[in-house]
Amino acid sequence: MADDIGGPERIPGLSWRTPGRNRRGPYQNPFRRRPDPEAAEAPGDAPEPDPAPDPVPGFDLPPDPDPAAPPNAIPRAYGIGRALAGSADALDDTGRDQASVTASALGLPPHLFTEPVQEAIEGLMGDMERLRAQVASAREAETKARALSRQDGLLPVLNPRVTVEALDEALEAGRLLGTPVIAALFYLENYDRLRRSAGLARANDALTRLALSLAADAIGPEGSVAGTLGGASVLIARQADPDEARAFENWAQARRLALTGQRQILGDIPVALEVSLGVATARPDEDARALCLRLDLIDRRGAAPGA
Repeated sequence: MADDIGGPERIPGLSWRTPGRNRRGPYQNPFRRRPDPEAAEAPGDAPEPDPAPDPVPGFDLPPDPDPAAPPNAIPRAYGIGRALAGSADALDDTGRDQASVTASALGLPPHLFTEPVQEAIEGLMGDMERLRAQVASAREAETKARALSRQDGLLPVLNPRVTVEALDEALEAGRLLGTPVIAALFYLENYDRLRRSAGLARANDALTRLALSLAADAIGPEGSVAGTLGGASVLIARQADPDEARAFENWAQARRLALTGQRQILGDIPVALEVSLGVATARPDEDARALCLRLDLIDRRGAAPGA
C-alpha cells in the first residue's frame, strides 16, 4: 500500500487536529496510520511524530484573529455573542466560543459575521425592544381606560356595564310581573369612517350625542333602560304590553329615519349620521347578554322585528 500512495503507509481515516491546538486550523492530511490492536508498543518507544499537514488548495479556513492585534482588528462577532448570550468568552457544550454559536444560530459562517452585519442585527434588536415597550405601554393604557369607563358613574348612559346590569334588572322585573321587555339596538354605522376621517374624539362625540338624544326620548316609563353597549351601539329597552310594544317599535323606526342623514356639527365639520336598527321582544329565558346578541344579529341581517 505504501507503494500505491508513494509514501509511508497511510490508510484513509478522519481528519484530525494537531495535539495542543484548540483553534480551528487548515484541514489536515486525511491519511494517518491506523493503530494495530494486536501489536503492543514496546516500553520506552517514542511515538511517531505527527506529519506536517498537507495543504489542500481552496479548503483552508480563514485564520483566527490575532489576540495581539489592535481591538479594531478583532471581528465584532464577539460583541453580538456577548449581547445575546452574556459572554463572548463563554463556551458551549462542544467547546466553541459563543460568537461562533451565535453565528451558527443565525445561519452565517463565522467569517461572514462582519462588523456591518453585527451593527444591523444590533439595530434590529434595539428596534424590537422599543416596539415591545410601546406595545406594552399601549395595552396598559387601554386596560386602564376600559377600567375607568366601567367605573364611571357621571354618565351611566355611556357605561356598558351599567347598561347591561340595568337590562338584567328590567328582564327580571318583567318575568316577575309577567310583562315582556322590548328592546331596540341603534348602531352608528359610520362610526369607524368618522374615526378615520375626523378623529377618535369627534367619532366619540357623535356617538355620545346619539346616546343622549335617544335616552332623553326613551327615559320616562318605569323599567326603561337607555345606554351604550360599547363600540358604536346604543340600547333602548322598556317593559311593554303588546300594544305598547307596537308603539315602541314604531317610535324606534321613526327615530332611525330621523337620525339617518341628519347632520351634526362636530368641531367645525358637518357630519351625516348613518344609523341602523334592530328591534326584538325578550324571550322568557333570555338574559341581557343573549338578548343583546340577538338584537345585534337582527340589526346585521336587517331582519324584521321579532325574527
